[in-house]
Amino acid sequence: LASFETREDFEQFKSHVLHSQLSVSSAIIGLIRQQRGSFSWKDSSPVTFLNWAEGEPAVTKGRLIQECVQMKLGGNYTWQTVTCWQARHFVCSIPVVDASDEPQSKPTDQIFKKVKFLFS
Repeated sequence: LASFETREDFEQFKSHVLHSQLSVSSAIIGLIRQQRGSFSWKDSSPVTFLNWAEGEPAVTKGRLIQECVQMKLGGNYTWQTVTCWQARHFVCSIPVVDASDEPQSKPTDQIFKKVKFLFS
C-alpha cells in the first residue's frame, strides 16, 4: 500500500491522480492505526507527514481493532480512519528504477525516490 514520507511524495501522488482518469472517489493507503492507538505505515517507513480531514483521526476509545486510513481522491486529498474489514479500493506504490542508469553495486536512496502508483 502507498505511503507518503514527505509532502513532496504526496504532491507527486496528487499530480499522478490529476493526470489519470480514475472513476473512484477514495482509496485505502498504507497508514494504519494499531491496537495501541498509534499510526504506522505498513512498509515501516517513518510517519513524518499526515493529511487528516477535519475531525480526524476519529477518536476510538476502548476499541481494540486495527483501523485503516482512506484518502479522498480529489479536493484536498484528505485522510480519514475507516474499518479495515470492508472491501475498498486501494492504492499501492512501488519503486521505479530507470533502466538507462548505469548498474550500481549498491542501491542508493535516490533510486527509491521515484515511485509508481497502482490503483485497484
